[in-house]
Amino acid sequence: MIFLESWGNAWTEHRLDPEIGAHRLRWRPRHRSSVHGFGSYEPIVPLVWQRFYAVYCYNERLIFQAGRSKWDLTEGEVRTRFKMLFGGLASRLAVEHNGQVIHRAWLLHPLRALSMRVDPTFDAIDAENEHFLLFLGVRLPDVAWRKDFISWRSRAAA
Repeated sequence: MIFLESWGNAWTEHRLDPEIGAHRLRWRPRHRSSVHGFGSYEPIVPLVWQRFYAVYCYNERLIFQAGRSKWDLTEGEVRTRFKMLFGGLASRLAVEHNGQVIHRAWLLHPLRALSMRVDPTFDAIDAENEHFLLFLGVRLPDVAWRKDFISWRSRAAA
């Protein structure tokens, strides 16, 4: 089992079996120095159906996971397309690895759209902190970030 920080929530963590992709959200009992990455439940249909997303380091490889499907993105070309639609009410993500689309998703998140409208200081930093898939869309294509992430998380896990 490995542990992932919950994106945007310091009170919970994800416990993940990297071999089969099974995961469980639990209250975070204490700060861990051996965290392997980040995880988040993202709303497909608000309050009804969510999909688990994660990016983590396992055996010195960078793994992207959506649900129980996972892909090794350590090497090769990664391209992403993330777009917020309808004033932030929905978003769309596509991830390509070596020219092939490996994952595509539509997400609905009305509460995030509301927070964007209510908070007058909401900016790009807030958006990346709130939208895990926006964070992934920005970071996954960056080869230097992927190498740094592997190095950082491998040291933390040792």
